[in-house]
Order: sequence, then C-alpha cells, then structure tokens
Amino acid sequence: MSTPPPPLPLPRPLLLFPPQMKRILRLLAVLASFISLPALACGVWLLVTRDYDCEDLLVTSGMRVGVGVGLLGMFVVSNAAGYATARKGAALAAYAVLAVALVVALTMGLVLVGVYKMEARQVPASPGWFQTSLASTGNWNEVKSCLYNNRICSDLAYRTGGLSAHEFGKIKLSPVEAGCCKPPDECGMAYVSATNWIFAENNDYAKYAGGKYRPDCRAWGNRADQLCFNCDMCRDGFTKAVTSRWRKVGIFLIVISVLLIAVHAARFIILMSKK
Repeated sequence: MSTPPPPLPLPRPLLLFPPQMKRILRLLAVLASFISLPALACGVWLLVTRDYDCEDLLVTSGMRVGVGVGLLGMFVVSNAAGYATARKGAALAAYAVLAVALVVALTMGLVLVGVYKMEARQVPASPGWFQTSLASTGNWNEVKSCLYNNRICSDLAYRTGGLSAHEFGKIKLSPVEAGCCKPPDECGMAYVSATNWIFAENNDYAKYAGGKYRPDCRAWGNRADQLCFNCDMCRDGFTKAVTSRWRKVGIFLIVISVLLIAVHAARFIILMSKK
C-alpha cells in the first residue's frame, strides 16, 4: 500500500491592510516614484556626458559612469521597493537592498562635498583628490595642453571682440576663463582685448605687493599658447571648476537620498506594523 504524498506547504499569508492604510501606502509609493525621477534623469545625464573642460584627464570618466549607473539602480530599486507590499518577506528583501543603495549614495554624496576631507583624498572627484591630482606637475601639464587645444581662451576672445574695458569687466567669466585667459588683478594691467593686456603707464604695481597671485604677473604673456596657462591662478580656476561640478553632484546625492530614506522609512514602518 503506497504512502500518501506529503502535504503541500501552505503559502505565506498576504499582507492585508484596511482601505485607509492602503491609500497611504499607495500615496507613499507614488511620492517615492516622483522623488526618484530626478535620479533617473541625473543618471542618464552622467552616462551621456562626455569630457568637460578636460577633467577626464584626471580619470573622472569611470567615476561618472559609476555614479550614473548607481543612480539608475537606485531608481529601479526604489520603485521596486515602493510596490513590494504583497508579502512581508519580499518587502523585507526589497527594503534591505534599497537601504544599502541609499546609504552608499548618501556616503558618496558626503565625500563629494568634502565632508571627510582627509579620508576622501583617495576617492576620485572629491575635493581633496582634485587638489592632490592637480598638484602633480605631469597631470597639470596635460590639463594645460588640453585647455589650450580646446580653444577656451580663443573662444572667449571671439565672444568679447570689440568690447571696451568697462563692458568686459561686466562679463561673468567661468573660473577657467578668469584664471587662464587674463592676468590676475594684482598685476594692474590695462585691457586691450580679452587675451591681450599691457602694463599701464600709471600702473601702481607696488599697491598689489601682497596679492596672492602677484608671482603670476611674470608668467603672463600675450601669445595664445602662453597667456596665463602657467599661472597658479589658472590651476586654481580649473580646480574650482571641476570641484564645483562634482560638489553639485554630491549635494544632489545627499538630498535625494535623505528624501527617499524619509519616504521609504515611513512606508517600511507601516508595512512591518502589520502582524
């Protein structure tokens, strides 16, 4: 006589919520979806953006791809967790993955804005890392050549051709343009064009003796391949430009991580409160 087959395991009970609680969960899921949309947009933007102002010479392309893929993954996991309500086990698994992703994104954001100054020097695109990389003469020489080949100062001269000194002074220059394409204010030079400056006859040179960029006055030249590319002000301007861009990415990571943590934490508490 054959033995009867073992009974099938009972399915795990579904999480059942009253109508009002369901509406709150759906509202939080929709809110999380809306909050995660900028992560999708920023991730795509980072992936399609190419070299900007020669910063890829400092090996930031891999960082850009990594952050972009991470943001796309955050978008997917956030939406998956937002609609994982049927079973408690599935919800726990989804929120465990999401928690790791959000903590990593928040930590990376703090690094990129320079919160961990000493510890972040080894992390590409952090402020300390940029300063260390650009302190290398070899790295800076490559960046200088790239800036010249990209015709940044030539484009500035073309855009501002025919402007008077007063009109040129009102133009908002980028940090790279202000640092590499014109002499420091400490030199007290007279404007001829955006990339052509001369010492004025009434130049009170001694007035600027204590200026930070006073030594750069000797490095300035009106040749297109010289200008202020050998100036400390040019290096500082480039450092400021690339650091500012990645600091904005860091601020974005912090803001979106905190918002998603708040929304999903509220939703997780409601889900786990169901016995």
